[in-house]
Amino acid sequence: MVSIKKNTQIHIVSGAYRVDNRDRHVCFDRDCIEKILLRVQKLKLKHKVKSDNPLVFWVKDSRGNIIEIAEISSGRNR
Repeated sequence: MVSIKKNTQIHIVSGAYRVDNRDRHVCFDRDCIEKILLRVQKLKLKHKVKSDNPLVFWVKDSRGNIIEIAEISSGRNR
């Protein structure tokens, strides 16, 4: 579990499975995504920023799996 900001946490659960033949996703606002990236950088985890707007980056977990964190565009220009 990682606390992002007040009342916002990320829980990573091993052994997740597909439901109704669909992958599971979670959603965060840009502020949370930026805080996740800052935490990744502070911890010096391997990562790569793919896009700044929308914000998209990859981070490797301790087993070498790649986790993508992506802001979904709302269709509005920033």
